[in-house]
Amino acid sequence: MKVLLICPMLENNVEPPAAPLGLLSIATHLQNNNHEVKIDDRSFKAGNIKKRLLEFKPDIIGLSVFSSKSIKDALNVSRTAKELSITVVWGGTLPSAIPDIVLKEDCVDIVCIGEGEFTWAELLQVLENNKPLDTINGIAFKDDGLYIKTADRKFSDPNEWPIINWSFVDVSKYLCSYNDCQRMMWVYSAKGCPGSCTFCYNKHFHKCAYRKRPIEHVFSEINDLVTNYNADGVYFADEVWCLSRAEMKEKCDKIKATGLDFVWGCQLKVGILDLEDYEYMYQSGCRWIFFGIESGSPERLKKIKKGISLDDVEQTMKYCSQANIAAWTSFMLGFPDETEEELKQTVSLIKTLSPYAIFTCFFFTPTLGSDIYEKLIEEGKLPSVESLSTLNKYSWDVVGKNFSKVPTRDLKVVNAFVLWWSFTSANNSRGKSKYGSAIRVISHILANLRKSGIKHLFAKIFNPFFKFLYYVFHMTCFPKIRRKYNLYKKK
Repeated sequence: MKVLLICPMLENNVEPPAAPLGLLSIATHLQNNNHEVKIDDRSFKAGNIKKRLLEFKPDIIGLSVFSSKSIKDALNVSRTAKELSITVVWGGTLPSAIPDIVLKEDCVDIVCIGEGEFTWAELLQVLENNKPLDTINGIAFKDDGLYIKTADRKFSDPNEWPIINWSFVDVSKYLCSYNDCQRMMWVYSAKGCPGSCTFCYNKHFHKCAYRKRPIEHVFSEINDLVTNYNADGVYFADEVWCLSRAEMKEKCDKIKATGLDFVWGCQLKVGILDLEDYEYMYQSGCRWIFFGIESGSPERLKKIKKGISLDDVEQTMKYCSQANIAAWTSFMLGFPDETEEELKQTVSLIKTLSPYAIFTCFFFTPTLGSDIYEKLIEEGKLPSVESLSTLNKYSWDVVGKNFSKVPTRDLKVVNAFVLWWSFTSANNSRGKSKYGSAIRVISHILANLRKSGIKHLFAKIFNPFFKFLYYVFHMTCFPKIRRKYNLYKKK
């Protein structure tokens, strides 16, 4: 069959698009099973979708929907496809969490729930042979207006996951500067995470399971990127890159054994490695690591089931600094029922870590499928989603509904100061880039400007400008809030 896999455009997105690893994996697997497949990433340029469909004439299209910001374009694409009598399938974390809501839209025929490689292969086989859809596990669909959800699909064997064929996309569009490299590309070596953080979709989407790909498959992809596309950096997109020292050493040894010239980064949990381990990672090319910390309140960390201690946080940041690895950290402001005292603790921790780490700071947003999301609905603090048109456009970079006990203005002021500290700091970066955070932000803005279509150029230019004014306003106009949280750089 002819299959077109699509990444919808994100509204008001300023970050350069990351490679669609999920769609690439699905496309490769389907091609390996003798289907004709193409990928259309509208993150760069939302062109004339009707023209694209008429040119390729797919039998079926699949849309990867991970954010409410992509719903508008996903619906536009789907409606256009239905006008041409093309079967429409949605997949990704958002449709997987609310398949019944998605299927209320007349333009969506099927929802693929969970990971899609083998579900898609089976779906195409069933459609080709005119067999009933209810024989496929892991999907939802409509039959004469009746909503049907089949049995959950068991996790597939990682040994059967395909080695990604990068030729489905123009790799050069995704290569970007990041820390110590100029042409970084995303890859993945595992799916899922064993954690059960209450704000994350992982518990329902990945069932808290961590599954590693065969290491030979991962480095086959990396070899292709470095050798044929001149990549000089790799960012492992795994939710957690390793769970133990033994796994870390296995991967680092494999990286060194390739003899390829590239640096790399990953995401890790604090407290699982020591200084010697981070030095080992540096020697194999590791130059940055992202850590999710989220709060400086011990009680809040327990409530969100983060599974880390503040002592481990500080020690890990010091280890990375000593090993010359840039430590990127994330904090979340405005958890449900968070107090001013908890927010003060978070500010205090950030200031303590400022000599060693780079910060990103987000506002709490209820994630579909997370424990907190379900609890907020049960408590009547959040209405359940009745349709996609009423789905709130929650965003990590703006305050939506404030579920905390902290005034919204306080959250905005703290957020502005934390991001400004990180942006202007020359002491917390490692490697070649002295002002690593500032350089990364500016390079991302410039890269996105180059890759955007004319239609979206105005928004790409002025969104960063207005954000800058937003930060200046909140840092200069509320001195009482600044004093309340001791928002001064030195502790």
